[in-house]
Amino acid sequence: MAKIGHLSAKNFYSERFPFFAHTYAHSGDYHSFHDHDFLEIVFVLSGRGWHKTLTRKRRIRTGDVYFIQRGAPHSYSIEREISIVNMITNAEFIRGIFAPAEYTECVQNTFLAGLIEREDRDVTTVSMPPAQALYVRRIVENIVMEMKRKAHGFETATRSAFGSFLIHVIRAAEGARHARITPRDVSRDEHIKKIMDYLSEHYALSPELNDIAATVSLNPSYLSRFFRQETGYTVFEYVNELRIQKACEHLRNSDKPILDIALDVGYNSISFFNRIFKRSVGMTPKHYRVRSRND
Repeated sequence: MAKIGHLSAKNFYSERFPFFAHTYAHSGDYHSFHDHDFLEIVFVLSGRGWHKTLTRKRRIRTGDVYFIQRGAPHSYSIEREISIVNMITNAEFIRGIFAPAEYTECVQNTFLAGLIEREDRDVTTVSMPPAQALYVRRIVENIVMEMKRKAHGFETATRSAFGSFLIHVIRAAEGARHARITPRDVSRDEHIKKIMDYLSEHYALSPELNDIAATVSLNPSYLSRFFRQETGYTVFEYVNELRIQKACEHLRNSDKPILDIALDVGYNSISFFNRIFKRSVGMTPKHYRVRSRND
């Protein structure tokens, strides 16, 4: 994993009105990991790709809403140019949207309360049904318009529209939760954690699928499907992510030759290592080493 960039709230909004919204288009294969000291809310207008954290990769779909916690490193991998609306704010602003009684009724027992009160999840994703996503899109576009024009009363109009947006997202999340026939089995998370722990210890040894499956008593072919369904990565994509993260650490913090680093993290071919590294990080190992030491 490349060096994590950091974004600060002071570059986007004032303390008096802690809210910012803008439309962005992401293109290119890779966008580097970064974190921030604010709550980021993303509404996906169009496009296709992946949203990545240090442990998960999620498919980006039109109409999805991402709530990205402060301090949570994340990045994008783009397959087709993605157009999004970024809304940047903090917990206090969200609390202030609702009257106390409304907050208790509408927010207190939802994912949003957990996000802003306990900061209990790095990224929360809500997938909107197509018809609802279209309606919410109009609300989001109105928020962007208000923030861009800054006409008289835009702060009140923005608060109102943002509150409407949050309510619709909460309704979509609650509707999806109640529609499930059975709650998610806690053992699924336990299996994923065991698999990730095993891979973190054995990534350089080219772990065999049979050995990985044995750690959680699963059939190897089922494990492959299960791991991809839960994380968005194939097992061996995840192994490559771990290898590249470790290679980046070596490049930043040691003077080892690049060939030795490639061997240390599990690559026997320097050309293959260079190709995988550039695909993941966006530059060659040599360029990464120079850049990381100049930053």
